[in-house]
Amino acid sequence: MNKYPPHLLMAFIRFAEFGNITKASTSLGISQPALTRQLQQLDELADKKLFQKSGRQKKLSAVGQELFTQLKASWKDYDTFVDAVLSEFGKKPQRPFRVHGPTEILAHLSTRMKMNFPIIFTPVRSHEVFEKISNDDFNIGITRLIKNTDEFIAKKLFQENFYLVFPTGWKITNENFSAELLSKVSTYPVISYSEDFNFPKILAEKYRLKNISPNICTIPNWIALLQLVEKQVGWTVVPERLLPPNKKLMAVKIPAELQPPVTYYLIYKKSFSKVSWFKELIQNLTETYA
Repeated sequence: MNKYPPHLLMAFIRFAEFGNITKASTSLGISQPALTRQLQQLDELADKKLFQKSGRQKKLSAVGQELFTQLKASWKDYDTFVDAVLSEFGKKPQRPFRVHGPTEILAHLSTRMKMNFPIIFTPVRSHEVFEKISNDDFNIGITRLIKNTDEFIAKKLFQENFYLVFPTGWKITNENFSAELLSKVSTYPVISYSEDFNFPKILAEKYRLKNISPNICTIPNWIALLQLVEKQVGWTVVPERLLPPNKKLMAVKIPAELQPPVTYYLIYKKSFSKVSWFKELIQNLTETYA
């Protein structure tokens, strides 16, 4: 706790500037008796006579005048201090900035982005992103689930493309997406990602596949899912950007008309939209997926 509370010092400065209780109290937005009490409190804390009577008027004593001279110069430096803080914040954040989003997307970004300030990549599921960035302004989110709100801006980052992936060990030779390929693949079990967008059902309805095998398991991790496909446990649908060069896997691009409508967005507070370093961050994120 400060020995001399800032509000008492401000009361002292205002009184010294105006030399009048009425004008000083008006400038501070407080009553005259309240200002008089504050000046008395400061006088007692200082244990020096900061004020003296001049007829019926209160004015600064010699000690008070000296204090005002020194304090006034120091207090005015706060303008310089505030301007410096605002200027520095415009150049870069003064503490680490967090980016929340799905693990696989953050992994892609973290190896490609170069900023002149620290960024903490925090993996969360899409449905958790809004909660995370709502709790702390110093956040940005990447999610496919957006909400209608005036507080946030949602900027399109990229639209996901998907591939049908199955083991080369099954010796299915089709390299193009077709009804024939699906009829062969669908006799094997399906392994789904935990957010698989109900794609196997869409395929079954489109190509009238009656014997499509049931989903045998749901995996919340793409790496683990692909490992199961490598071991010939089943087939799956994988985002294009997550396909590894792997001789054990066969990947066939899904036609545009059957692509799951999955679009990821950058979500952030509108209050940041005019900050220069933040604009640079948004541009960097967007160009990474251009």
